[in-house]
Amino acid sequence: KARAIAGDVELGHRLLDELAPWLYRRYLMRADISGLIALKRRIERHAATTERKSRSGELGGIRGSNLKLGFGGIRDIEYAIQFLQLLHGAEQPEVRAPATLEAIDRLQTAGCITAGEQALLEENYRFLRKVEHYLQIMFNQQTHSLPEDADEFENLASRIQTTEASPVDAAHSLSEKLVECTRQNRQILDHLLHNAFANHDADEQLL
Repeated sequence: KARAIAGDVELGHRLLDELAPWLYRRYLMRADISGLIALKRRIERHAATTERKSRSGELGGIRGSNLKLGFGGIRDIEYAIQFLQLLHGAEQPEVRAPATLEAIDRLQTAGCITAGEQALLEENYRFLRKVEHYLQIMFNQQTHSLPEDADEFENLASRIQTTEASPVDAAHSLSEKLVECTRQNRQILDHLLHNAFANHDADEQLL
């Protein structure tokens, strides 16, 4: 995501151009594959840890969860998309993009993800960012944790809803959408990570 923003911007662009071959390697050495597999494992361990807080069948279990770091949250999407960019960026430089939504679009155009995966990831990423923005405006601070208090959660849901639903109905609707959104994200991302290393099972056993 590095970009030149001040000073000698032209020099910054030249530096990033020179670094590109180191970031996006055309031929992966064993150490590179080991590093990518280690990153994959960290993503999956993080997902497994945060999933335990969100797997409850009760919709109320979504309260208090973290929109950015939680199961199927914003960071899950960003890490997986950057992971795919590193994996495909050397052979397909068109997938290189600093912005997540643009990267998702480029990965679909390049055939690295399907149109269905693109549509769901874009919709869910926008939705999670929308909830995050409403949350931060509501509390006037940079927070990513949903309110644990039922009244505060209903207040947040009422701000987000565009219909004339009651606070309780709005909270139920928001909980349902968040649960479904994060589950969809993890299902897609687990699939993408598995496919990325479908041919490296033997290597992984040796690491």
